[in-house]
Amino acid sequence: MVVHWYCIGKDGIATLCADKDDAEQSAKLASLDWPRNAPYRAVQLVEVDELDALQDAAQDPIRAMIKQHAEILNKNDSAYFELAYHKSTGWMCWITDKPLCMPPVINPGRVVLAQGQGDTAEDACTDAAIKKGGA
Repeated sequence: MVVHWYCIGKDGIATLCADKDDAEQSAKLASLDWPRNAPYRAVQLVEVDELDALQDAAQDPIRAMIKQHAEILNKNDSAYFELAYHKSTGWMCWITDKPLCMPPVINPGRVVLAQGQGDTAEDACTDAAIKKGGA
């Protein structure tokens, strides 16, 4: 799922930004430079055809990631899904095309299809749904 950050004024003109911080900073600066078009907001826009998947993920993000894993398995010979917790990193969720280490082979060429992190398992899965491709 491709999600982009924008700075949008009340006139509806949108400026594509590099990330969330850039969008928030652009909104602050635009309010100073062009106050007649204020308020400016930092927003994310999603393709319409991906909106249903995003709404499903918001309702039950863990089930949505399991569904995504199943869809990947329908297209690939293998896919590796993990939802884990560690004291120092919190909750982590990822899907790769194969596990990192499957004895006796280490798979340095594995592809990360989704990855996320959060304070709860749900947060990690929501983050992974947004960051498809590990971006």
